[in-house]
Amino acid sequence: MGMIIEFNWFMVVANENKILEEQENLFYTIKSEKRIYPIGFQIPLIVKEQGCIGMIKVLKTVINEKETRIYFNKTESFDMKSAVATHYYERYLDFKKREKEINP
Repeated sequence: MGMIIEFNWFMVVANENKILEEQENLFYTIKSEKRIYPIGFQIPLIVKEQGCIGMIKVLKTVINEKETRIYFNKTESFDMKSAVATHYYERYLDFKKREKEINP
């Protein structure tokens, strides 16, 4: 008997409204199920079907039976058309494509 936990190297939100501000430069978002993010590391912040809008530093995660709350600081904002933002978004799309090939 095991527990399914998803490890993530990108923070992906459906839209920017899913990013909630708790206090100045302390944000959180809520994801379904149990998820793990690298604490203390910068990871790309991706808005689905739009692009990479910046980088965040994950501060902590709170996992319960049905969801994970992820607290983070925004460390850098990107113009979604910039080379850096495009790079991260393309890596995300490539990962999603490969994931579907591995787990159809």
